[in-house]
Amino acid sequence: MSAQFILVFVNILAATSLPDAALIPGVSGETVVEGAEIEGRSWMRILETDYAVLRVSASPSVPMTAFDHRGQPLAVSTGGAPLVLSAYSDYWFWVRADAPEVDFSVEYVVSNPMSGSSVSSALGSEQMAEIWTFTPDREGKWSFFLRGNDDVSDLDLELYGPGNDLWASSSSNNSNEKFSMNLLAGEQVELIVSRYNKGGNGEYSLEAARVGDFPVLSSFAAGDAGSGNCRRFLLNPSEDRSFLELTYENQGDLDMFVRDDNGEIIYSSNTYFSSEGLLLPMCSSKRVVEVYPFEIDDELTAFPFSISLNSEATEITSGEILELPVEHGSSPLIEFTAPSTGFYRIAAEYEKLRDGDIRLFHTDGEPSVFITTERGDERFIFRVERDETVSIVPGFLTPGTSGLCRVSVMPVQPDPVTGLEHGTIDRNSDPQHFYTVRGEQGTTLVIELRGDQRELDLDMLVSGPDYVMQAEGGLSNTDSAADESVILYCSDDAVYGVTVYAYERDGEGTFTIETESIPEENLAQGSPEAETWAIVAGISGYSSRTDILSRASMDAIDVYRFLRDNQNIDPDHMILLIDAEATASAFENAMDDISRRAGSEDRLIIFYSGHGSQNPPGNVGPEEEDGVNEVLCFYDRDVTDDSIAELINDFSGYTYLFADACHSGGLVNDFSEDDNILVITAAREDLSVSERILTPILLEASTGAADSNNDGTITAEELVDHVDGMLSRICPVCDAVVDSGTAECPECGTVLKGEYRIPRPEQGLYLPADHPVWNQES
Repeated sequence: MSAQFILVFVNILAATSLPDAALIPGVSGETVVEGAEIEGRSWMRILETDYAVLRVSASPSVPMTAFDHRGQPLAVSTGGAPLVLSAYSDYWFWVRADAPEVDFSVEYVVSNPMSGSSVSSALGSEQMAEIWTFTPDREGKWSFFLRGNDDVSDLDLELYGPGNDLWASSSSNNSNEKFSMNLLAGEQVELIVSRYNKGGNGEYSLEAARVGDFPVLSSFAAGDAGSGNCRRFLLNPSEDRSFLELTYENQGDLDMFVRDDNGEIIYSSNTYFSSEGLLLPMCSSKRVVEVYPFEIDDELTAFPFSISLNSEATEITSGEILELPVEHGSSPLIEFTAPSTGFYRIAAEYEKLRDGDIRLFHTDGEPSVFITTERGDERFIFRVERDETVSIVPGFLTPGTSGLCRVSVMPVQPDPVTGLEHGTIDRNSDPQHFYTVRGEQGTTLVIELRGDQRELDLDMLVSGPDYVMQAEGGLSNTDSAADESVILYCSDDAVYGVTVYAYERDGEGTFTIETESIPEENLAQGSPEAETWAIVAGISGYSSRTDILSRASMDAIDVYRFLRDNQNIDPDHMILLIDAEATASAFENAMDDISRRAGSEDRLIIFYSGHGSQNPPGNVGPEEEDGVNEVLCFYDRDVTDDSIAELINDFSGYTYLFADACHSGGLVNDFSEDDNILVITAAREDLSVSERILTPILLEASTGAADSNNDGTITAEELVDHVDGMLSRICPVCDAVVDSGTAECPECGTVLKGEYRIPRPEQGLYLPADHPVWNQES
């Protein structure tokens, strides 16, 4: 290739300054759109929400260039040919046509089937990628080879499985790429050939070859995740329940998934421990175990792991004690069938009190209970129905650890909690305490644990009919290490078992446990007088263990009590949504219901504490130039910021929206001065935060700290100023409160500059500054 030709491409591919996004039409999916003329050229934006390859044509046919959101060129069509863009690597595309009046056409490119074991093709400068579909005719280990036809082109290769899961990739500095993947016969995968640079002719050949058998996991297998690619093992049909365990020793994080023979993920385990475990039921068809690298140090060239399948369960009876050998990566499977319905104390006591742990499976898949304290004597109570079988798995999470373990199951009748109970944790004689709590039909049951010593780390487990929840929060600015809450809605009268246990081996101290029942109230009818309504939602107990939070539901109860007891809002004007009750539909219905009852002078308080996230696509418009939707993650599905704004716009009065969630600052962008709303958030729209960042500050401000002139009324401006000022003092690393102007966190030593500069969440004051929010004389 001549130096002149390379120079031409360098000039073409230099970064460019993108125009104002608000001036550019945006599209999603297949469509035709008229470009916006800017300085004699036409522009459009594409937000692609799926994994796809797109073909972009211009009418008339003129040269085009595609850019990413930073202005870096992705593909260039010098002769007017269509651009081919890959949404496997990007989802925002800016397209510029070198003519003033251009209609752009966007369509999906259908993947090319690999009709044989090899194909040849070429990627021109106007193409980011080409997509091929491969369907193996035989089960086995398949290798894929990409070979470029010159020494200049830089081509990369990726393999995607069902659901567009990236299974393997190879991206060296040339065009010769190779990897292998174990595949079932008839299992369709997609191969993406991508062009990294625009030098060379882009010509290549792609070959698939069966090079071995699909490894079968019968009892034990080893693998290496150092390449970053998925590792797959075959599970043959089984007539037994089995415990599937993944273990590794390196610092990092591997996750484990199980697919059925249709390619659907049926079970997953993705904790942050060096051991992942799943209980698998008997199955008459083949299944596939997949090991995914979630986080691996780039400097590691190898990341060995082991995976075991234990189908030999040992039965234990009520009152029996079993002594079994246990080691990291080889955990015994124990089954207990209850002779009668009730609470049973389940214990695992390790030789020399080595730091062992215990899982309990009430259903297939993830464990219902996973006790991982630093002690070597794990005990808890669990409610089991008559003739119901639960699976118990003792084990070591620490690599290289082994020893004997004594497992026992005993029926117990714990003392009931009536109001307030006091207890003492003694590291030798009393490291766990057991209680029962009665829940009444139609009430929200609140169980609260409070430690008397700030650094005493206590946790709590609650189980009952079709319910189990672990609360394992830690020490924070506002909470002791033992402060835990479990909140649940009781659809029927029921008794729940409570275990209070010390996390640390030497943990000792005193605590209190208290309960409250909050009756369910029918929503009141509206009245001609100005009224205040509230929707309070908090989700700690998400359906997946990976998503469980420690104190989000505690936030919601604290806010509910503030509104009820401090602001004297009647319970029949509030809707409380906790955990499984906090579905997206329940929130949407609550919004609709209140909006129908309320008048133009009424107030609506919306509080949410739980997960927040960012998901494409956002509205392709000026309020979301990042191209993503901020969402609040309700129990069953996400609700976008756009949907929340639409629901709030249906309310005719004043709205206060408080969101203690990651990325919640993005909610501010959906409102303006005309919306009569106050928006206070915990996080900048592009950032994640720890849980329970906003709520304690908000409640402190709302109970008087924000009343800067001591007149008994907290205005919108006073509330925003106080909350924003406090959030600007929270260390982004350890959440400690630092003094204004401090350059280094006194708790963790982080220098608060650059990427560790304290971020200030977006707040939205779209009410008059003197609008009264809280009355301290309520």
